[in-house]
Amino acid sequence: MSSAVGRAVKGIAALVLGQFLSRVVTFSLNTVCARTVDSAVYGIGQFSLPLLNSLTLFFAKECFRRSAQRNVELSVAEKSAVSGRKKKETETETEDEVQEILVRQSAINVAWFSVGFSILVCIPLTLFWAASTDLPPNVSRWSYVVSVGVVALGTVIEACAEPFLIWCLSEGEYAFRAGAQALGLMSRAVVVFLLLIASPCPPVIAFALGGLAEGVIWTSMLSWKALKLRKEETESWGCSLFPQQLDISRDSREMKGKGKWREVIGSWMLDEHYRLNLDFLVLTCQKLILSEGEKVMMLSFFHPEDWGVFALVSNLGSAVCRMLFAPIEELGAAEFGKLPGVPEVEQRKSLLNVGTETEQGAGLLRRLLLLEGGIGAVGATLGPCFPHAAVLVLFGTRWGSTEAPRVLELYCYLLFLLALNGALEAHMFQTAPPGWLRVCQGLNMVLSTAFLYLGWLFGSFLGLRSVGLVLANCFNMFLRILLCLWYLFLRSGCRVETLLGNFVEPSVPPLVAGLFGVGLVLRLLPRALFGSREGLVASFLHSYLNAEGESGESSFVHLLLRRGLARPLLTEALVGFVSLAAVLALFLPRLLRAWKTRPQDLGAKDEVDSTERHKKKR
Repeated sequence: MSSAVGRAVKGIAALVLGQFLSRVVTFSLNTVCARTVDSAVYGIGQFSLPLLNSLTLFFAKECFRRSAQRNVELSVAEKSAVSGRKKKETETETEDEVQEILVRQSAINVAWFSVGFSILVCIPLTLFWAASTDLPPNVSRWSYVVSVGVVALGTVIEACAEPFLIWCLSEGEYAFRAGAQALGLMSRAVVVFLLLIASPCPPVIAFALGGLAEGVIWTSMLSWKALKLRKEETESWGCSLFPQQLDISRDSREMKGKGKWREVIGSWMLDEHYRLNLDFLVLTCQKLILSEGEKVMMLSFFHPEDWGVFALVSNLGSAVCRMLFAPIEELGAAEFGKLPGVPEVEQRKSLLNVGTETEQGAGLLRRLLLLEGGIGAVGATLGPCFPHAAVLVLFGTRWGSTEAPRVLELYCYLLFLLALNGALEAHMFQTAPPGWLRVCQGLNMVLSTAFLYLGWLFGSFLGLRSVGLVLANCFNMFLRILLCLWYLFLRSGCRVETLLGNFVEPSVPPLVAGLFGVGLVLRLLPRALFGSREGLVASFLHSYLNAEGESGESSFVHLLLRRGLARPLLTEALVGFVSLAAVLALFLPRLLRAWKTRPQDLGAKDEVDSTERHKKKR
């Protein structure tokens, strides 16, 4: 294994470990913080203010950072200028080293350009956020304006880290980047926790100061590491960490004869970086609509209480997606990318390559669907039985009286759809020809626009609020799954029996039936015993609080130690444990046997399975 690959592997492992530890710490502290504020204040601190940060830095992260990280080549004119420069001056560097210096300096200049771009974007967004009039009664105008200003300052500081990040990544410092990111997230959670618990600071300002702390830690660590790496370079390495004109720009401009604006840009970045910025700019605008359009719509048409509920539930759901679904999808995409592609002659015959699905690809996708879809199915069948109890245990009765339990219940179904969509799209995007990918880009834009319209229709117009937004998201994911299934149907030769035989494990139907049976029992049991649809623990909690006259402000640990509550908690814990054990007994052995099969052996195994199925039919 080469040193570069070894550093990358160690960096990925450090990133996963850092993400896990930081998420555990931040989730624990955020849970305590959520119990101290109401849903409207939580929505401003955890939804509105972070959205200002993410929108400001979106182009820096998704456009200019990707462009700066690309290993570009000099154009013919630029190479000629380098040769001329070499002939004119006496230098110790070779021509290849000079080209490498120019590429690296151009990347640093692109990163500094992203800093200026982020500042220009931050100014109007900050003014728009500060002018908001939809504030809850317990949030004063001055505290909100101060919090917006603090977030804007933290965002600018975080944007200044881009050049130092590019330098660190070019040196292979993936592990240090992961550590800096984890430390920044944890510092944010710790600052918010301390200010909310142990100081009279207004809550919205506490959330803003947490974001400022994250930006300062992130930028300070990266700048320190980049400056240290720069000092360790040899003196002959003529690249700067700060903006610097390219030495060949004058000769290159004279040879290219570009316009005046292009001449100015050409003195700071290479032609290839300039073209990449333009290409990524269009793609980033599309991605901005797809990923952040939902939040912008919610900010415009929904109340701060809805922001808080949605932020609370989406944080729980995103933790599952990042920790369970994302690694599976990355592994699947990597394995699908190793499969032999369709010959170019076959690609010209049909846009969709009808009937070209390989046995190895089908077997791998079947196991991915079994793994990721099985996790999602467990969540969709057992998760809706415990949303009220989960909200009451984690966040207290203040959140139990909001829409959070209903939204969390629907979000469990959304997680199942996200699991299926993730596995199917990992297969489609790695095996589809370029023509179908272009079709998918247009269709995804149409689906995203329809999702925004449905979100407004269900949430704002029909008054379903956060529930309507999750419903619209479920509908959007369902349509995306249908698109992937249609692709698989065509790849399977337009035959339903081939599609089912290729991609559905025999153990899936009884597993799904068992899951839904257990879920149905857990849903009907509290209704039959207590006339409640909230679950056993939630029913006992509500009845206990009503009988004791509790205000709902006591901690759950205090309530747990009170007389009469430990028994119902143990009751539901026992029921849940037995149910989960039954599900795992059905699901886990088959899953382990399927996943231990190596990807390169799937083709042979699937041929044997196909032969056995044909014998049974005869």
